[in-house]
Amino acid sequence: HLSAGFTSVFRPTILALPCLILLALYPSNLSTDAVGSLLIIYCAISSCLFIYRDNKAGRFVAYLGHHSLTLYLYSPIFTFACKPLVPFLSFDPSGIVFLILSLSICTIGSLLTHQLILYAVHILRTFTKHIGKRTH
Repeated sequence: HLSAGFTSVFRPTILALPCLILLALYPSNLSTDAVGSLLIIYCAISSCLFIYRDNKAGRFVAYLGHHSLTLYLYSPIFTFACKPLVPFLSFDPSGIVFLILSLSICTIGSLLTHQLILYAVHILRTFTKHIGKRTH
């Protein structure tokens, strides 16, 4: 029987990132039945593993993963709050500037709002006090 670990198949490397960008530039690779789409998936996983292996980036990604429910709960509020920015960003027809700005506002706003509410209501202390305790 064959057994191979996940990281023996997907090697964490920075070289996967430029390959991912080059493959994504050609729309024919974005089709689900193209071989290029498989290579895009392979390069995306390999580059993510490389980024996650870095201590600072890995801690940041782990922090976002730990607080993902917060992002799901509060991001619609901040997305709605970013809508008035659309006329000011009309100089960019692609919408990339709005995407980057609204994503940053939504992420930071969601995490800060969640933390402020939990600290204000003292719920965070209750949750952290009971984490790790076993019940018999």
